[in-house]
Amino acid sequence: MPGGPPKRRGFWRRLQDVLIGKRSARDIEHPFVSSQSGGGSPHLETIKVSTQHAVDRSKAALKAYEPETADSKLISIALVLTLTGLSLVVFLAYVFVFTGLQEKRTQHVLLEQFESSNLKLKNSLLTGVNLKEGQPEALLEIPVLGINQVVVKGTSSTDLLSGPGLMPDTALPGTKGNSVIAGRRSTAGAPFANLPALRPGDQVVVVTGLGKFTYRVFAVGTAIAGGADPISPTAQPRLTLVTSDPAVFATGRVYVEAKLTSPAAHAPIPTQAPAISQRGLAGDPAAILPAILWGLFFVASLFVAVSFYRRWDKQIWAVYLLSTPIVLAIALVFFENLYRLLPATL
Repeated sequence: MPGGPPKRRGFWRRLQDVLIGKRSARDIEHPFVSSQSGGGSPHLETIKVSTQHAVDRSKAALKAYEPETADSKLISIALVLTLTGLSLVVFLAYVFVFTGLQEKRTQHVLLEQFESSNLKLKNSLLTGVNLKEGQPEALLEIPVLGINQVVVKGTSSTDLLSGPGLMPDTALPGTKGNSVIAGRRSTAGAPFANLPALRPGDQVVVVTGLGKFTYRVFAVGTAIAGGADPISPTAQPRLTLVTSDPAVFATGRVYVEAKLTSPAAHAPIPTQAPAISQRGLAGDPAAILPAILWGLFFVASLFVAVSFYRRWDKQIWAVYLLSTPIVLAIALVFFENLYRLLPATL
């Protein structure tokens, strides 16, 4: 009928607009109420009051829900930041603490291997059979620094996790040529932390399968890019000890050169310079792919943790306590491979 009251559907639509904040409660009075010129009937007034109460309760519920949702988001963000901070702490702890414990344990194992297979080692050296990287090749003793370490074959970042390493394509200690031993200065036990403290005249002793050999220090210095490289081949029997310079951001080398004072053993004299990856200033290329894969796995674990925080926001602390050890375990494996990409003498 023209001019009649609006359809009931329009009333509920206006109620919905009020719930989302588009209209005021006054706009949704029942159409019959708004059509009265004076005071309405008690029945219509009851409808008006009931509607007002419903709107008020709905608004109160929305106001109570919004702060709760905001608080949950803030808690989730705080927990993610906390988890990221814990991961950073784990990385620093791994680099400066755990690697030292790992190196100490490995040294005990290597010493037992070296002492038990010394004759076999001597025979393999005399016959020209090469050792595998990471196997014990010599004992290094520097009395003035209190150093007594097993030297492994190889100077990659992975090799030097076990202790000082004999640089490939350099002479065997005790023979003619330049024998180069590299070691870490800040991590993995930092066996060469005090190497710059050596002075000319200090004694260095090396034991291999060929015997015991004594050296005397005659030079201590720093090598920079473009300058003379102390690891270059020589014809005279020489021992060169190298580590990173500076201690943390390795851009050059601290080196110590010592000359042999005991008779030299017979062995071929190397004439080839060591490979770039074995010079102590680069990471281990073999760790690139594992670092990428575990890095992606670590990032994915963070996203999964965040999704769990949002899904079970009522039990967010329980989810945090259960997920954090898993995320940190993944982070530890990732950091182990990431560490191997850092300079070998770090």
